Parts: sequence; C-alpha cells; structure tokens
Amino acid sequence: MLLSHRYRFIYLKIRKTAGTSVEVYLEPFCCTPSLYPGPAMKREALVTGDGIIGRRMNEPHPPDAFYNHMPAEEVRARVGSAVWDQYQKVSVVRNPFDRAVSWLWHGLAPKDRARLAAAPFDAVLDAFARRLENPGKILRDAAVFSIDGRCILDSWIRYESLHADLDALSQRLGLPPAPYPLGEYRRDARVRPEPWQAYVERPDIRRRIVDMLRLEFEAFGYPTD
Repeated sequence: MLLSHRYRFIYLKIRKTAGTSVEVYLEPFCCTPSLYPGPAMKREALVTGDGIIGRRMNEPHPPDAFYNHMPAEEVRARVGSAVWDQYQKVSVVRNPFDRAVSWLWHGLAPKDRARLAAAPFDAVLDAFARRLENPGKILRDAAVFSIDGRCILDSWIRYESLHADLDALSQRLGLPPAPYPLGEYRRDARVRPEPWQAYVERPDIRRRIVDMLRLEFEAFGYPTD
C-alpha cells in the first residue's frame, strides 16, 4: 500500500493485477524526495513526512508495519478517519476470471507447473478445479478494496487498459512526470497458450470463480457470462 500526503491518495494493492509495477511507479510521490532509495522489487516499510510506502517482503509482516496487501479496514484504522475520508482510494483491478487463472498458475510449485505445461488441457482444468477448492490468498483481496462488503475505492486502474488509465489517474491527482518508467516486476506464471476464456468454458470452474470473486465482478463491472 501507499499513501501520499502531497497528492492526497491511498493506493491499495490487489494481488495479480500488475499491482507491484504500479506501486513502484507511484512510490516517489509518497516519500520525501531526498529519502527515496529508488525503485526495487522488495523493500521494508518507509514512512516519511510526505507519506507511506508499505513493506514489500515475504510474510509474516511485523505487527506495526504498513505492508503491500494491507486490508482497507486496517489501513483506515492506522491512518485515521480524517485522512481516510479526505484522500482518494485507488487500486488496480483486473477481470476476475483472468486474475484467478493468473493466480492459479502463480501458486503452483515449479515441478507442477512444468508437468502441466506438457499435459493435455483437460488435465490442467482438473488440477485447477482442485485448487479452487482451497483458494487461499486470493480470497483475502476482498478485504483490500472493501469494508463490510462494500467497495471503498474512489477510482481504479484497469489492468486491461493499464497505461491509459494510469495516465488518467496521474492527471486527476495532479502528479508531475514520474521519475521512473512503469516497470515489470512480476511476470505472469502461465506457461501455456490457452487464454483465460478457455478455462472458464468449464462450468464448475466458472461457477467457483464467480462465487469466490462475486464482489469484484459487481463492483468493477466485469461480466460473469
């Protein structure tokens, strides 16, 4: 997560949305310039008079740290209602079907990824259907962008139009030109050519993703059919 006092925004980070790339891009606007150490994949939390850069390291996080995938309710409690209510809350969102497929590949062990890369596609679908029975971290993301079942974002960047939406957000927030270009910090772990649409042609996979991520479909206007 990020917070900028100069530009009055809070960035909340949903998994598997190119969120790290956007987070790093926006970091310089959330830190006293002379104290910003430069872009990096991993970093400890950095709190200055100009804002907050959340910790981007492996879990567990220290109990008092601001960190990357911090739930909205926890951020609100830490920064206070006055800041929370006055600052723009923003994030990157992605078609939930596409995000779920990206997450499913990302969570595989290397040996399983290699095995499924060469397997018949029906075997891939069977493996993913089993993984959806125990989805783990992807279910936590509702807490990143919602409180009490209600989306709290004021605006969002769509993964599908990332560069254009990031430019539009920068204009709305009054950001100056960024000192660093938008980088690529986490590659999609998919090793097969089938698009996400091929995965959700299977009815049980489609139903499970819709049930898991229903709030995302509704809040961000992605179709479930």
